[in-house]
Amino acid sequence: MPGAPEPAALVPERERDAIGVRDVGDLPDPRAWRPPDEPTQESPPVRGTAPLPQQVERIFRRTSFSDIKQLAAGGAVDHHAPIGRGHDEEPGGAAAHGGMPTADADPAPAAGRPADEPAGLAAFTIEDLPGGTPFGNLVHEIFERLDVRPGQSVDEVTAAVRALVDELAVTRTLQAWKPSLVEMLVAAVRTPFGGGPTAMFRDLRFVDFPRADRLVEMDFEMGLADLTGDVLASDGGRLLGRLLPPTDPLHGYARLLARDIFDVPLAGKINGQIDAVLRVPGRPPDDPRLIIADYKTNRLHRADDTVRLAAYGHQGMVAEMIHSDYPLQALVYGTAIWRMLRHRLGTRKPAGWDPAACLEGIVYAFVRGMKGPDTPVDAEGRRYGVFTWQPPRELWQRLSDLLSGDLTWVRA
Repeated sequence: MPGAPEPAALVPERERDAIGVRDVGDLPDPRAWRPPDEPTQESPPVRGTAPLPQQVERIFRRTSFSDIKQLAAGGAVDHHAPIGRGHDEEPGGAAAHGGMPTADADPAPAAGRPADEPAGLAAFTIEDLPGGTPFGNLVHEIFERLDVRPGQSVDEVTAAVRALVDELAVTRTLQAWKPSLVEMLVAAVRTPFGGGPTAMFRDLRFVDFPRADRLVEMDFEMGLADLTGDVLASDGGRLLGRLLPPTDPLHGYARLLARDIFDVPLAGKINGQIDAVLRVPGRPPDDPRLIIADYKTNRLHRADDTVRLAAYGHQGMVAEMIHSDYPLQALVYGTAIWRMLRHRLGTRKPAGWDPAACLEGIVYAFVRGMKGPDTPVDAEGRRYGVFTWQPPRELWQRLSDLLSGDLTWVRA
C-alpha cells in the first residue's frame, strides 16, 4: 500500500529476533491440508466395534448438605438439582435422631433454662409470625436485598426494611403481619452478635456491614475426592471428635455425625449457597477477617411458653443446631471459604500460611430471638438469638484434606 511503513518497522525492535516478517508473495503455494490418516483409494478405511467395559463404574457424583441429610434419613435425592438457599423450619435432624422426617416443624426438644438466666427476659415479646419454607425464603430475600449502611438511623433502616416488606410480602396471609415482620427484621439487623471475650465480631451487627463488605447468597461448588477415595460424611464426625475440645458447644454433635447412618459417600462435587460472607470493616484486602453468616427463621419457642425469649438462649440454640444438623452445614461452608481464601490469597502469602487466620467465625442468626441492641447476653457474653462458633483453626485444613481423600486422621 503506498505510504505504508516497511513491515519490519511494525515489529518492536526487542521482538525482531523472535518474529519474522515476510512478503505474502514470497510464501509457498498453499496446499489443502489433509489429516494424515485420511483414507485414500490405496488405503480404505478400517471399520470395527469399539470395546465396551463389562461394567460401568461410577466415581463421581454431585451432592450438598441437604442431600447428605436426606440420604442419611433413608431418602432419595437428585444429585443434579439446582442449588437451593437452605432449609428453615424444615423437619430437621431426622438423621441425627434416627428417624424419618415428620410433617411437623416442631422446635428441638427443650434444653432447659440455665440457672444464671439474665433478668428481664419476660419484657421481650415474640410475635406468632408465620413459619415454614415460604416464610423463610421471604426473610432470606429481604436480607439479600436490604441495603443498609453503618451510621444510618433507626428510621432509615426501618424505611428500607418496610419498602422490601411491602414489595415482597404480598400474600393474603402476610398482610396482617407486615408491621410485626418489619419490627422483627429491624431488630435483627441491629442486634450485636455477641460471643466469647476473644470474638472480634461480638459488638458487630448486620447493619455495620456495607454492601462492599457483604457477599450475599454466595454459590459454590467444591471439589472432592472421587468415589474410590471412600470418604464418608461420618468421617467428618470422627474428625470433629478428635479436634473439638469437650468445652466446645458442638462437641456432642461429633458423636452423632460419626454414626453409620451418616456413611454417605462424598465424591465429585459438593455445592451450596451461603447466606452471607461478611468482611470485618477496616481490614486490609490481603488480610481480611471473614464471618460466615446464616439466617434462620426457626421457631424455637413453644406456643405455651410464658417467657418466649428464653428458648433462644445458648442452650436452646445449641439444641436446635444439633436437631437440624446445622453443624454439618457449617463444616461444608467453612471448608468452602477456607479453600476460596487459599486460592485467592495463597499465592501472595509466605509458605505455611493458613487461610484459617482470616476465618473469624460462624454466626447463625435466629432472627425471631434477636431483639435489637438491648437483646440480653448470658454470663459468657453469648447473645440471645445469635449462635456463634469459633472452632479450632486447625479444623478447616484437616477438613479440606479429608474431602480431598486424606483419611489419616479418621481411620485407624
